[in-house]
Amino acid sequence: MVDHGDTPFNLRPGAAPAATVGRTRELDLIEQLLAQAVLSGGGGPISMSGRPGLGVTAVLREIADRASSAKWAAGFSTADADLGRTIAATVNAAVERFAARRPGASRLPELRAINDRLRAERPDEPVAVRAPLLAAAEAMLDLNGGLLLAIDDSHLLGPHAVTLADIVTDIADAGLPIVAVFGGHPAAPVGLDFVLEPLQATDIARLGAAAGVPLHPSAVAAILDLSDGTPFLVQAFAEAALLAAPELPLGAEDVDSGRANALEDVIEAWYRPRTSGLTGSEHRYLRAVADLGAGSVFLRDIAHRLGDTRFGGTGAHTQELTTALVRRGLLWPDGDRVSFALPSFDSYFATYC
Repeated sequence: MVDHGDTPFNLRPGAAPAATVGRTRELDLIEQLLAQAVLSGGGGPISMSGRPGLGVTAVLREIADRASSAKWAAGFSTADADLGRTIAATVNAAVERFAARRPGASRLPELRAINDRLRAERPDEPVAVRAPLLAAAEAMLDLNGGLLLAIDDSHLLGPHAVTLADIVTDIADAGLPIVAVFGGHPAAPVGLDFVLEPLQATDIARLGAAAGVPLHPSAVAAILDLSDGTPFLVQAFAEAALLAAPELPLGAEDVDSGRANALEDVIEAWYRPRTSGLTGSEHRYLRAVADLGAGSVFLRDIAHRLGDTRFGGTGAHTQELTTALVRRGLLWPDGDRVSFALPSFDSYFATYC
């Protein structure tokens, strides 16, 4: 019998063990870049995008962990519109983690001083960020490491993201080891670009093996069908199946038995928090997207339905709503089109909103 006291699957966005399943290529390439940056100097910016639930946050954290193990000062933080606050938080995380791992390292006082200055001043001008980042990269070079900044939701930085990427490129071109990984929507990709794709059947089977839970091929197929390969949903359906199973390996019948409970958990953990507090205008916008179809739709068609077609195109109000809903994680931008960011969101919206 299965012990239902605990499960190796955790219904949390980006939770292990799904964090790095199917992401070997991206992680290995970034590790190679870090190693090369220490050996010969350099690095630069990296973009990493993927729809909500595909594991961008988890991969960013894994990158920071691996860099830290390789003696880098590696920090992770979530961006906001304030560039200074974002950089200060990321560098602070990097320096504090490095100090915990190498408390007696030379130049550590200098790194702490750079960090303290950033936290105190929080420069709003991108050019003011260059000097402390340059000094930190120089200090890390002397310590046979580098400086890694892993910034999640980097699209919230707006145009600052591109400017910061240019600064990182400039410092790396000077032969100093610095890497910035920008995670978020692919509105303005910078540097080396990775797009996380949904998991495949082989990835889901490996996930089960990593968790010590054997999955029959029928269970793998059922989970893939229900989740669209989204790691967060894969975890949800696998966990619910395990809790419903009388024995191992898990089969399709176990996935079906746990399906209702999994959907309830997903709604509470993932869909409902994103839709709580929608304004009337935001609700009408999402209704327009749903009415136009669950796929990618033109902004001008949404604006037309909202009656916001000033100047013969997409009105400012539609643009503002688009930005707000993208930041909320409900919409996925693609040039002059948008689509729902979450799998099966159109069904949830029709039923619960």
